Amino acid sequence: MPRAIIIVGASLAGCTTAVLLARAGHRVIVIESRQAADSFKRVCTHLIQNAAVPTIERLGLLEPMLKAGAHPSVLKIWFRDEWISMSPESPTDARGPTWNLNLRREVLDPMVRQLALSVPGIELRFGVSLESLIEENGRVIGVTVSHDGQKERLLASLVIGADGRHSKTARLANTPVREFPNIRGGWGAYYRNVRQGSGSDTRFWLLEPDIAYVFPTDNGLTLLATITTQENLQIWKSDIETFHHQLLKKLPDGPDLSQATRVGDFFGMIKAHGYYRNPNHRSGLTLVGDAALTTDFVWGDGCSYAFRSAEMLADAIGQATDQDDTRFFDAAIKRYRRHHSRILYRAHINNAVYSKREKLELIRSLVFKAARSNPKVQQLMFEVQSGRNEGIGGVTKLLWHTMLTNIRDFVRPSVRPNTLQKKATISG
Repeated sequence: MPRAIIIVGASLAGCTTAVLLARAGHRVIVIESRQAADSFKRVCTHLIQNAAVPTIERLGLLEPMLKAGAHPSVLKIWFRDEWISMSPESPTDARGPTWNLNLRREVLDPMVRQLALSVPGIELRFGVSLESLIEENGRVIGVTVSHDGQKERLLASLVIGADGRHSKTARLANTPVREFPNIRGGWGAYYRNVRQGSGSDTRFWLLEPDIAYVFPTDNGLTLLATITTQENLQIWKSDIETFHHQLLKKLPDGPDLSQATRVGDFFGMIKAHGYYRNPNHRSGLTLVGDAALTTDFVWGDGCSYAFRSAEMLADAIGQATDQDDTRFFDAAIKRYRRHHSRILYRAHINNAVYSKREKLELIRSLVFKAARSNPKVQQLMFEVQSGRNEGIGGVTKLLWHTMLTNIRDFVRPSVRPNTLQKKATISG
């Protein structure tokens, strides 16, 4: 019998990879250091970008998530005095739903684990910690784990590190890490009775350098988050709630907090640097989710990247074979790395440019500026962001229309076809 594929980490990326691989006929062992199946990641914007919705549908999780209160929403960004819609007003198109999803990780993470526990071919072990990698002739062939003080050797056809931004799997494999500094950090908390004039949109204020979120979610709660520079964070730490509310109350077209009450403590991150690790650095081992790529949190891409990178990896591996073929897995990981680099890493590089700046970089600011006046640019932004047309062709088309729109607005500044739409959006 072929050896199992061993996955280290049972969060979004790890469980998604396990489910898709098991359905393709692979035997999968998932080890998770936390003891409880209902544990969850606390520091997260919990926004799931539309690009990951097809993966969630494929897993069979979309309907259960909606029944659990997941909030479908249009994403709108306030940029230099105007709203930009990042989602079509139509809830569906030929590819499926066009909305994003908001669901607290407290609800989502246990749901994903329960799915993994229900799929034949997956063995999910809680309270098991990775101790070391087992190697043979330069190839990783398994792991040593510990549970209740006892150590065990597990041989594997492939080891997958899905253990987060500070991946122990990657560290044991001596995988080089590229760090991307971030000048921002911030805090958030859940609130009840937050009212928005726009109804239930997911809203994002890009204030340069500050950022604010209003993300309606399940159970009648809304995530309110404020993000600022490292310099300001040192001041904010003395009284987080006061500075948090001060920024929220100054937001143009902001939420009504007059009857809002906070539920639970603040959570956040001061050092929010990005990380990239080559998922094809070691034979017999690869990385997925945050272990491979941790992008700038301010854009809310983390959950989407977790689901999408897991699907990329599982699809690159494909159907199970009858024997342990190292060349089969090595070739699969090379395919995965190429796809991951072409889609996710490229998008991350764009995010990383802004991570170091107080103002939006030139190209993206021109795109946003064009989107304010041209619905066509808004539609192309959505197609790229949602994965509908995210290759070179889609990006080139977006940049072409951006250039034409900015030239038109410069030559004829009174021609603003989106003005009435913008006013209607702001008025709710």
